[in-house]
Amino acid sequence: MFYLVQQFDMLTQPRINYEKEAQTWHFWAPVAVILTFILYQPLIFTDISAIDFGDVAAADKLDTQQGTNIFRQLVMALAIIFSVGGLILQISKKQYRQANLALIAPFVIYCFLSIAWSPVPLITLKRCVQILGLIAVGLYAVQSDNFSHKILRVVRLILGATLLINLFMIVFLPSISITPETGAWRGFFQHKNSLGAFTILALAVWLPAVLEKGQLRTRILAVLLAILSLLLAIQSDSKTAILINLALLTLWSFVVFPLPASIKIALTGTFLLLCTLWFFNFHFISLNHLSQQIFERSADLTGRTQLWGIVLEEFQSHPWFGIGYNGFWTSTIIDSDWVTFQAHNGYLDILNELGIIGAALFFISFCGLFIKTGKLVNQSPLQYLPYLLLLVGISMHNFMESNICRAMTRGWFLYLLIYVIIFSSVQSNKFSFREKTQ
Repeated sequence: MFYLVQQFDMLTQPRINYEKEAQTWHFWAPVAVILTFILYQPLIFTDISAIDFGDVAAADKLDTQQGTNIFRQLVMALAIIFSVGGLILQISKKQYRQANLALIAPFVIYCFLSIAWSPVPLITLKRCVQILGLIAVGLYAVQSDNFSHKILRVVRLILGATLLINLFMIVFLPSISITPETGAWRGFFQHKNSLGAFTILALAVWLPAVLEKGQLRTRILAVLLAILSLLLAIQSDSKTAILINLALLTLWSFVVFPLPASIKIALTGTFLLLCTLWFFNFHFISLNHLSQQIFERSADLTGRTQLWGIVLEEFQSHPWFGIGYNGFWTSTIIDSDWVTFQAHNGYLDILNELGIIGAALFFISFCGLFIKTGKLVNQSPLQYLPYLLLLVGISMHNFMESNICRAMTRGWFLYLLIYVIIFSSVQSNKFSFREKTQ
């Protein structure tokens, strides 16, 4: 089913031509700007001495959701305009690499249609335009020769640097990077769970680099950063992040270790069967007791189930068409056990905001992306395994936090970027980027 670990050593990253890289920086620059900006927002917009988002007033949270910050709008607009201008130039030169957007286009169109019934139509319009803008950023990035390697390298560098910066702050600035009451690490992020969520992305991109053939120091760096990701996840005390990181480690092991496909399928099926039986109460201890023993959390998932019930009741008032894309939390804040601005379940948010019809359109593109990525991993694990791990990490984390279909979240930006990368049609373009750029 997948290539074995020995075959990773047979595949090498393309030799880097730094002179040529300097000439093609403009393709991936918007990706670097947006990802860096999203990651470092807490340092820009939040009082670092009181960075825990739980201390921010409800009105400030609503303002954040509505995205009225001028600096944020300026950065996003410049990156998107730069990408659109670059795409126009590529098309005029007849050097445009196409991407198959057929699966995601109906979803985007439906989001635009939802402006008609959104309680905040202007905000919904801006968020819909942002989807197109982020897709344009991805489309411009894939115009570069060898785009999947180059984009992955940029993402790795940014996430790796962010890991080290957070470690530096935790070691040398513990008063502002460690939660005083609990001792949980949070770095410069808004909350310990935000640091945990970040480690999922970092592990996903750096773990596959451990087996890539190349300079020894690069592989040692990959090992150290993967270990650092796990350390920060554990010390953040984010149970969700720890579980997802373990799942990524398991998936990575299944892909690279030399086990027959039949055994991998049998082990996966057995695990899923046990989870299903446990879920339907075929166990000998109560769910609440098991949750307390393993995760030190109650079975209501720190109030999440209460919040899910409230959002489900809201969904029942507009089940088919939803309330409008990003139209709920930008106009409403629910006071559950804590003042929140998301359902803490991205799939539930999609269902509430886009209804059954919109959610179905999203999941068609979602499943199609996973299937296509899995096929590419089967053909070239070194090149595409990081993207598969990113997708798995983002999609799993979306069960506990809303990070897909949400404006200005790293998960949503990376999801759209991965979609464009995976569905870029290299075969349909006969010209050689190498010849054109030399």
